[in-house]
Amino acid sequence: MITALPHSSMLRRHALLMLLVFAAGVAAAAQPKLEITTDRPDAIYQSGQTATFTITPHNLEEVDSPIQYSILRDGIHIIDEGSLALESSPISVSASLAEPGNLILNASIDGPTGQVKAAMGVMFDPYEIKPGIVEEPEGYEAFWQAQRELLRRDPAEPILTPVDSGREGITMLDVTIPMPEGRPVRGYFALPADAAPGAHPAMLYVHGAGVRGAGKSDTVRSAAEGMIALEINAHGIDNAMPAQFYTDFHANELGGVYYPHIGRESRETWYMLNMYRRVMRALDFLAERPEWDGRILVTSGSSQGGAQSIAAAGLDPRVTAFVAYVPGMVDLAGCVAGRIGGWPRPVPVNREDGRCTDTAILEEVRFFDGVHFTRRTKAEGFFTVGLIDMTCPPTSIFAAFNQMPPERRKILIFPAMGHSTPAKLRDQGFQFVLDHIQRMRQQNL
Repeated sequence: MITALPHSSMLRRHALLMLLVFAAGVAAAAQPKLEITTDRPDAIYQSGQTATFTITPHNLEEVDSPIQYSILRDGIHIIDEGSLALESSPISVSASLAEPGNLILNASIDGPTGQVKAAMGVMFDPYEIKPGIVEEPEGYEAFWQAQRELLRRDPAEPILTPVDSGREGITMLDVTIPMPEGRPVRGYFALPADAAPGAHPAMLYVHGAGVRGAGKSDTVRSAAEGMIALEINAHGIDNAMPAQFYTDFHANELGGVYYPHIGRESRETWYMLNMYRRVMRALDFLAERPEWDGRILVTSGSSQGGAQSIAAAGLDPRVTAFVAYVPGMVDLAGCVAGRIGGWPRPVPVNREDGRCTDTAILEEVRFFDGVHFTRRTKAEGFFTVGLIDMTCPPTSIFAAFNQMPPERRKILIFPAMGHSTPAKLRDQGFQFVLDHIQRMRQQNL
């Protein structure tokens, strides 16, 4: 049954709706926006060239304050800052570097609902950037060989429990693999329901920072493309638990502290060691599966996961390709060169000049620096980098990327991207994996 409103009520309702629409439109129009571009679309310059940033303000009807800006070099040094009047638009700011490095323009303006910010990054000779310390630390090979021997001396039988994959034709198993020290490997393993012995490439997914259980979607996607795939969580903890479980784990088991710095005083006690050992054991699990084709083994991760993916490629010669979205744990010695080092920046530094202040910690954590893993690996590598990323800075990523020969590396550069791995990028990384598999199969014909 439909009841008609009295004419006056309809008019009042129509007037109210129009008022709301008008108010929303005014609010949207009043919100300012800053758009930043560079005179080179790729934002890549040679040392000594001048980069010109153009700031184009939008929706300034209710703004009478100037634009505040600063230019940051290599994540530490402010080389220029000031105010820009709005009398002319667009507004240009120029800067240059005499040596390889990164510049970030940060701009902000006070709007009617708060401060509006924008940023854009550029690189100068990024393919010439070298690690803060190029040489491997003394005892490097012996240390990692000892980790391999530890795992070999203490083999473990995986505990496999069937779980629902959520997709027809995909078999999934919950995996627990004991470790000689520390918490076990825990994750989800997916494979085609009709998987044949010796027929399938293998894929390992590893996690970025934080405390959470393994997911299923990436492994299911890989299995649907004919791979066997394992995703492990970073801490060796139970999967599919309530959110409070992971909150409590961080508060109680990790002491509520910043876990990437736990035990950093020694390579034998640093929290990241057991994380990397679990990656090594996870690779063994995949390589021992009867379905593996014995040839193609790929790793993938973002940020902390990108670090583990790189480490896997450097520590295990069976890895044929890796994907490292905005990776951490690279160029940990960046402070030696006076620039911001890679996440999680375990080496204490002088806040004024960015230089290292604790050489003892520096020497210990360098055993985990991804620049050595990228130099050692024979795998193909896919990287992404955001030129305004202050978590995993672009100089650190290029320092690791540049250790690989050009024919085995690929990098996607995003001048206005911070620390992010959107779905579109993950799709491109996954396509890299599929292309790698096709190349490897063609070589084997």
